[in-house]
Amino acid sequence: MSAHDPHTHREHHIDPRSFPLSLQHHVPRLPLCLPHVREHARACHLDRSMRMFCYDLAVVRGVAASLPEKALRQSDSVAVDLQIAQQQHSEYTRVLSEELGLQVVSLPADDLFPDCVFVEDVAVVVDGVALITIPGHESRRGETLTVKEALDKTPGLSVAEMTEPARMDGGDVLFTGREFFVGLSDRTNQEGVSQLAKTFPNYSVLEVRVSEGLHLKSFMSMVGPDRIGIGTSPGARLAREQIQSEMSPGSAKIFEAIETPGRKIPLNGSELGKVDGCLTCSCLLIKVDKKSS
Repeated sequence: MSAHDPHTHREHHIDPRSFPLSLQHHVPRLPLCLPHVREHARACHLDRSMRMFCYDLAVVRGVAASLPEKALRQSDSVAVDLQIAQQQHSEYTRVLSEELGLQVVSLPADDLFPDCVFVEDVAVVVDGVALITIPGHESRRGETLTVKEALDKTPGLSVAEMTEPARMDGGDVLFTGREFFVGLSDRTNQEGVSQLAKTFPNYSVLEVRVSEGLHLKSFMSMVGPDRIGIGTSPGARLAREQIQSEMSPGSAKIFEAIETPGRKIPLNGSELGKVDGCLTCSCLLIKVDKKSS
């Protein structure tokens, strides 16, 4: 793992135990720090890293009818029920809007892109900047156009785009509020990491080798303020050792257990889990610049 250093440098929880996921995923990928979605945005005592997670807007995209037959997956052993997948995604969207109070922008599905519901992979949004990625699998690269159009219309958001030969899936990018951990995987390459570091120069970027699963966030995710949940598989343990050897003293703490206090909202993501999808995959969370809205 190497580091790119800059020049210097309560309570809405989704219970990770309450929905089935692909067995490939040792830690459910939760929407980043959802306890700080809206009501805590007014809490002036939060430090800068936690204010990063006071979201206002979520971008989601519908489930394509082509997903059951054509979505990319690591295992073809389990069939996806399209109707149930769409129902589960509708409930997910409802929770973002009604339970968490987010403004939700719903983009239409496109059957030409079976994986288009996984909008997290096509952009990284931090500090009022959206970096449009070049997804690692060729079949997904056309997904960026519709998402970019939506982000271009978001008040106060500046949109940048990766250039060749960069490759990156947003599922490999874990932002802690203080730094980025970025997985080097089959979907994300060194040039992608370098372009992300240049786009967000105020944060250090630590590269983590992904030795199993699809993405870095297949086995680790932010589950609360300064709190990273991580799995117990061999690949997860290796990533944990790499991160702990290079992370700064003020970084988020890493826990194997994801026991978080507060309100739990049960969600079932079983169908998208069959094509390696988890909770964070299906939305982009954005903090809106109120001065520009």
